Amino acid sequence: LVVPRIKSKEYGSTSFSYAGPAIWNSLPFSVRSFTTLSQFRSSLKTHLCRVAFEN
Repeated sequence: LVVPRIKSKEYGSTSFSYAGPAIWNSLPFSVRSFTTLSQFRSSLKTHLCRVAFEN
């Protein structure tokens, strides 16, 4: 997704139109590539747990 340019670093980076695409683009392709919602949710949950608890 295209991340829009922001004018204010203080407020712009927290807007949904900026944060949504930025977070989506930061996910690995293996998480984003699923075609069903249930597969995506499962993969996302696994990815987030690995990121949160990596040593």
